[in-house]
Amino acid sequence: MVTSYPLPEGFTEIEVFSIGTVLLVEALLGLILNGLTILSFYKIRELRTPSNLLIISLAVADTGLCINAFVAAFSSFLRYWPYGSEGCQVHGFQGFVAALSSISSCAAIAWDRYHQYCTRSKLHWSTSISVVLFAWGFAAFWSMMPLFGWGEYDYEPLRTCCTLDYSKADR
Repeated sequence: MVTSYPLPEGFTEIEVFSIGTVLLVEALLGLILNGLTILSFYKIRELRTPSNLLIISLAVADTGLCINAFVAAFSSFLRYWPYGSEGCQVHGFQGFVAALSSISSCAAIAWDRYHQYCTRSKLHWSTSISVVLFAWGFAAFWSMMPLFGWGEYDYEPLRTCCTLDYSKADR
């Protein structure tokens, strides 16, 4: 028998179920499509270019977001966060790393396209690897700050997933 937990305050049954369903569909589609992107890069030699390494960085980051959404969907169906405070910190950290690295990878792809069309020169492997390492290092650095006390990860209003706590008016 499944225990029925009360609905989060301010939400109806259909809203909680809808949020969980959307998150689940996003997670499954994202895992499949980003997995195909990563598999194609691995299997097809012609796709292994420095510019496509930036695309792979984006696919890996977005896969991380899909894993984060899968956990949030599961929690939405349960109607509560089952992983405790430490799980909230891990979930928030993992989601923030994935989100920041996704945004940074998009910026790197845009820079690559600009560089390629304006200078008519191709990206080199050393530059591509450096850009990817910088993007992920940048994401990891800023995602660790709440773990060291600068900000914090806390429950979102639905209380079924965790993210940065934007509600506090402190630095």
